[in-house]
Amino acid sequence: MASLYTNYCILKNHNLVIEYYSGVLEFDSLVNFKLQISKDALFTKKLKHLIYLKDVIFNTKPIDVKNYVSFLEKNSSIFGERYVALITATPKQVVNSTLYKLKQKNINQKLEVFSTISAAINWLSLEISEEEVYTILSKLSNKTISITSNAANI
Repeated sequence: MASLYTNYCILKNHNLVIEYYSGVLEFDSLVNFKLQISKDALFTKKLKHLIYLKDVIFNTKPIDVKNYVSFLEKNSSIFGERYVALITATPKQVVNSTLYKLKQKNINQKLEVFSTISAAINWLSLEISEEEVYTILSKLSNKTISITSNAANI
């Protein structure tokens, strides 16, 4: 399996989880990370998700997207009704994210793909500054420190 670095932070006061990914994203590593987040004491199925994918290389096939959607459908009691903003940079990231968006017919979530954090913040109706999100992402991307869900440490 290829290397994927992931990290996240739950900001309870914003009803938000910020997820950071870098490296090669594959189906199994994505599912494992989602399950890890769902076990966090601050996790609720109604959290909004800002998912930063700009540092990711997708190593997925259309069947992986279908399997991920099936995983979410089977675990709807955990992942529930949510808003998801995917932040992408490259054409391949956009294609994979859009394919995921199109396949999710039976999932109770609203998903949009964005190229800027500002647009994602607006769509998610968040009261958080773009600078604050960038600061959190910078800390999440630092592989030498561990960020927990306790936003007070950020």
